[in-house]
Amino acid sequence: MTDAVHSCLKIADEGRRSFCIADGVRTHGRADPETASAYCLDIQSAAWRAECFFYAADHLAANGD
Repeated sequence: MTDAVHSCLKIADEGRRSFCIADGVRTHGRADPETASAYCLDIQSAAWRAECFFYAADHLAANGD
């Protein structure tokens, strides 16, 4: 997941970068939802940040935490 998010951070367009990070958390965050939620803090867009935290919380719930 770290590689995916680091790739996202290189995207210049804020909207696309925010989507990319949130999508990375959605698709790769299940193994480590705590770290995934930390990546959500890098998102500037309030809407995408909230969506990202939702994905991280969903992974926590799926893991029984």
